Amino acid sequence: MIQVLCIFTNSPGEVSFWVLPILGYIESSYPNLSVDIFLTPDPYASGREYDVMKTHPAVRHVYSPRQTRRAVLSLKKSLPYDAETTAVLFLGGYHRYCQLLSIRYRLTLYGYSQYDRIRLKCNRVFYRHEIGDLMADALRGVSQEDDQDRVRKRLCLNGDRHCLFLPGSKPALFRAAIPFYVDLVRHIKERHVDFSAVLLVSPFIGEDLVSDMSAEHGLSDFIVVNNTFSADLCLADLVVTPPGSSTAISAYLGVPVVMLMPLNSPDGILFHGPLRVLLSLPFLNRLTVLVARFVLARRKKWFALINKIASAELVPELVGKFSATAAAEFVRSIFYAISELDRIRIRLAEFNLKRASRYPSRTIVESIMNSGIDEALSDPISQLSE
Repeated sequence: MIQVLCIFTNSPGEVSFWVLPILGYIESSYPNLSVDIFLTPDPYASGREYDVMKTHPAVRHVYSPRQTRRAVLSLKKSLPYDAETTAVLFLGGYHRYCQLLSIRYRLTLYGYSQYDRIRLKCNRVFYRHEIGDLMADALRGVSQEDDQDRVRKRLCLNGDRHCLFLPGSKPALFRAAIPFYVDLVRHIKERHVDFSAVLLVSPFIGEDLVSDMSAEHGLSDFIVVNNTFSADLCLADLVVTPPGSSTAISAYLGVPVVMLMPLNSPDGILFHGPLRVLLSLPFLNRLTVLVARFVLARRKKWFALINKIASAELVPELVGKFSATAAAEFVRSIFYAISELDRIRIRLAEFNLKRASRYPSRTIVESIMNSGIDEALSDPISQLSE
């Protein structure tokens, strides 16, 4: 019988919308199950994941990225885990850490992936296209968690309509988004002085960074709200966001959203692997951006996460080299076109209806807790030797 579950994860999106629904189901159905969180090193992590996980009642212990590296790579087997009572679940990050832990302690390894394939060698992989999206699970019933008057008061809303701007939960993306958003909103207000713009700051963004960006660029055209409630998105007439999980968050809540992906500078482009190294070199970063811009501009597939999931353009997206003025016109043309907003809502409602019966967090936890019933696909040690 599994008594301890080790969850490996990394950055804001995975913590908020993969780990939390799993913890929620464990808390309600298996309150005696001990959960240890291993945060893996990630260049785009916010640094606040540890604090968020530490306060969750279902979590027994949280390992910081440094502690994870030390625990997994240490020559001494010092962790209190054994194969009979402990399992490992991969929920984002560099996959080798959880794989090494499972091999050293001979633990059953599970993984969740939003893609059709995963590089992780494990006993069982739960694919999003098979069991459903954990993010949708995390947002189930969110619109009922707060009444409209309370949300309006929290967002300091005066008018009936407002546009919600999400600057991202990663510090690098936040720094790049703020000056662009400031110029964008200023251009809209030149034509619509009553345009109501709300800047929703992720709980993974520190107050010092918000203060610095406010002092440098000025946020007087925004109602700035430090957000810890997904329900705050529900009343928005339109959500504007960079690439990332926020497009899917808004879509699962049935809220119209547009994605902006300006490729004007290296600051707002988050690469992984070798491209990230090239982007960090002053004499190569501009060349890297030019190459990325050339490749991405010719890519026919979608960039907004919800469009990727649906394999269709459920929500509008603007990708390429464009000015804040062009982006302002793009946002303005949708925000003030009520019929277009209604069409987006209808597409999202039809998409969400097809997935309403899926409960991936329940599927994952029950499969792990009843692992004796499910046949293991293979042994991770034998797979590595292939």
